[in-house]
Amino acid sequence: MRREWGGSRRYSGGSWLPFTWDGIPVTRGILIATVATFLLFFFTGQSGGPIGEWVPFRSNGLDWLTRPWSWFTYPFLEMPSLWILLTLYVTYSLGGMLERSWGSRNFAALFFAFTAICALAFVPAAYLFHAPVTLVGLGLPLACLITAWAALDPELESCYWGVPVKAKLIAAVIVALNYFSFGMSHGPLFALFVLAGPAAAWFYVRKMPRLNLGFRAPAPPRRREPLLREEPMGAERERVTGFNPLRKRQEQLEIERLRKLLGDDDDRPLSRH
Repeated sequence: MRREWGGSRRYSGGSWLPFTWDGIPVTRGILIATVATFLLFFFTGQSGGPIGEWVPFRSNGLDWLTRPWSWFTYPFLEMPSLWILLTLYVTYSLGGMLERSWGSRNFAALFFAFTAICALAFVPAAYLFHAPVTLVGLGLPLACLITAWAALDPELESCYWGVPVKAKLIAAVIVALNYFSFGMSHGPLFALFVLAGPAAAWFYVRKMPRLNLGFRAPAPPRRREPLLREEPMGAERERVTGFNPLRKRQEQLEIERLRKLLGDDDDRPLSRH
């Protein structure tokens, strides 16, 4: 499911990229959109500019309803920090694995579905606790992808600094970090709504039929293996038609040959028809 770094060329992802991202157009688009959105945010007034105004998701008032595009755009506004490179790499790695496994169309639909679930889960929380939130960054959607990846094979072991760690533990740690991060600023009950996205990802992988928005290419024709001994020219036609007018004579000649080998020809001559 995962492509190795490199390939027939030293850098098959491009002239200056040390990894390959062919075959994962949606993941590639997410990474490019994240970098491009930050650059636009940085050079167009930052929080007071159009990117800072229209991209984040806000659950206060009716903003969540009047700005439905923000249900899907908030992941692309990543603020620079020490962890952004790790976030982008994990998005590339696990997102690429899931995209190759599910197909690009299915992966895109599920990524944006999980993104919207994570955002809209905070709407009832804002009304219940009177604590609106503003969402930016890949943190919540990425937790959904990690949960989906772990749900595919919970016992899968990955090695970190020489220590084997199971996939289900990695997902549990990521989800717990998101929960405590929101809990520190909004309280433990409010933070429970963070679990909506990862719960949806787990439920999809473990309980629901697989989404199928793409198509499967027809299977290539099976290559005929060469025979150790080539058949006579008419053998294939004979096998197809099932009729050979000389078959009886061939059988008689074979019987005569076998009798001569066994020494029976002198005792009982063959009758010819």
